[in-house]
Amino acid sequence: MSYESLHYDDAVSQAAAEAAEAAAAAAMNAATQQQRINQYHEHQQRNLFIDRDGRSLLFYIPRNEPHRSHYRQLIISYGGVVTDRLIPSCYFLSNNAEEGHGIQLRFIDECINQGRLVNLDSFRFGVEESREADDEEAEAEAKRRMSKRHNRFTPEKDEFILNQVRMNPRFRHSHRFYEDLAHEEMLKGHTGNSIRARFRKHLEPKLGFVYKVDINDKLVKDDMGRYIELGVDDFPDTLKHKYTAIDDYVLCEAAKAHIEQASESLGVSPNFDEAIVLPYSFYDRLYRKRSNHSLHSWRDRFRRYITPGMIPSYIEYFKECIKTGEEPETLLQLNQRRQGKIPTSSTNNIQVQEEEPLDSSLVNEEPNIDDELIVKQAGSDHFVQPIEVPQLVTDLEYEDEEEEAADEADDEEEEEEEEEEEEGEAGQVEEESQEPESQAPIVLKYVGESVTFADILDGKPGDYDANKMYLSINAALSDVTDIPGIFHALNKLGLKDPLISHVVYATSADVPLIPTYCQRLFTALNAARLEPGIPLYKQLRIVGSGDIWSPKHDQMLGTESEHDLQRPHSLDSIMKRKEFLSQFHSQV
Repeated sequence: MSYESLHYDDAVSQAAAEAAEAAAAAAMNAATQQQRINQYHEHQQRNLFIDRDGRSLLFYIPRNEPHRSHYRQLIISYGGVVTDRLIPSCYFLSNNAEEGHGIQLRFIDECINQGRLVNLDSFRFGVEESREADDEEAEAEAKRRMSKRHNRFTPEKDEFILNQVRMNPRFRHSHRFYEDLAHEEMLKGHTGNSIRARFRKHLEPKLGFVYKVDINDKLVKDDMGRYIELGVDDFPDTLKHKYTAIDDYVLCEAAKAHIEQASESLGVSPNFDEAIVLPYSFYDRLYRKRSNHSLHSWRDRFRRYITPGMIPSYIEYFKECIKTGEEPETLLQLNQRRQGKIPTSSTNNIQVQEEEPLDSSLVNEEPNIDDELIVKQAGSDHFVQPIEVPQLVTDLEYEDEEEEAADEADDEEEEEEEEEEEEGEAGQVEEESQEPESQAPIVLKYVGESVTFADILDGKPGDYDANKMYLSINAALSDVTDIPGIFHALNKLGLKDPLISHVVYATSADVPLIPTYCQRLFTALNAARLEPGIPLYKQLRIVGSGDIWSPKHDQMLGTESEHDLQRPHSLDSIMKRKEFLSQFHSQV
């Protein structure tokens, strides 16, 4: 009995041991196989951000992006390269919707999660919203067409529009002015675009006169209490300037010179047939040479109308027109009319804008734009799926009011062009006033009268050469587009927050003006030969520039003494200052 029991137990134990050994061996094999699979996938994923030729994809993340370090490390870990400058053929990554054309940073997360390059369309700002709005827009379009025939302009409406324009002469070409008119009971049912088209096509010749207004756009009365009538030609039109063929030629020549110089530094041939993204410093330098358009307006002009292959083609076309005595057309006109004078791969629908006459005396003006470009490439394994080049998303507004289709298309683009100028001027301040949510609020104000050298600068008097500081500050701000970026760049050069705050506030956050202001400041400091601890408020009072402001002049805004400001400041500078102060204080 006992013998049989022992024999049975031994057999069971041996079987259990063999089963356990087999299970352990199977587990070991499974783990080894999984490890090999993981290593294979890890190798594949580590070469995620590469193109078909095995070259690393280039990305640019603004320095003021709160999560820049995290995503920079991710991109590098998965085979990509993060450039220090926004250069051609790199992908602009940002979570700031104000950029408009950027790609959201979650694109990187999604690529890593899926182990492949996903489509960019879902990560561009405004795409989802525009898709969701398609149905609503179509429905609204149908309603407008149905009610169109019942909502004609009448003589009473025309007279109302003329009277409003006469009382607001400075804004007679402003998009916002007509949008506001559309809310008036008299013009209910008309859009701002249709009202503007009505005025420009039919009512402007009947305007006859406008009423005189002061610098605050308030109506001025004579001694009898009557509004003062002025001839239309006696009142300045607007502060905006239309683009001419010369402007487009200068833009193309400057871009061509920049791209050729950048390509030469890399030892490669320039490629004008691909999508091109130029750095902020390029537009800064162009604006300094041709300030008839704002920096942001130049940038928007390039983004809207310079398509692959356009730069050398337009330059050749422009020179040929001058040679034959023909008046060149603008990029806008050529794209719209499609006369075949410029071969281009663009398929954008662009409307025609009226342009000012050509000034042939400026034909030979070719700006010398130079800027450095850094491109890094790394070899890696072949990857079959390419990534698309991001395209600028431009939302154009289209209206179908009473005007004929051709006239309305013509007017629509002209409105877009002029609004671009208006938005560019204000957008420079607005864009530079934005702050990342993760940073503490930045306070802008003038320094106090008791401020000393130690309060505003590191080191000691005499350490700062005015000309060297101008060059250093100009280089440090070359790619800066916002106020936090200004603080970050100038802190590295020895300027403390109180001084930076003072400079930004006095210049209305005008980045191209800051190096000049600082150069004059350091010149004054060196000439004074101040000792530590001695107040230097007087040296901070930079005068002689219409775009630099002081506490005294700020206090005169909106008072009876405001007209006295037109001597040290231009009317344009006064209006910009008011806009800056209103935008800045609205954010505080």
